[in-house]
Amino acid sequence: MGTLLKLLTKKEYFVCPNCHEHYEFSHSQVKGMLKKYGHINCYYCRTELKQIDE
Repeated sequence: MGTLLKLLTKKEYFVCPNCHEHYEFSHSQVKGMLKKYGHINCYYCRTELKQIDE
């Protein structure tokens, strides 16, 4: 049970290489967006986001 909770609450961090906007998503949000769209775009300039370690 603890492992499942840890996976659901794990945060992943992204940055836009164009406008440098930072984003924080849960692991399940990232998985859903990648499954639906194949990539994650910046909300402002629509550039594909790059994942970073934080």
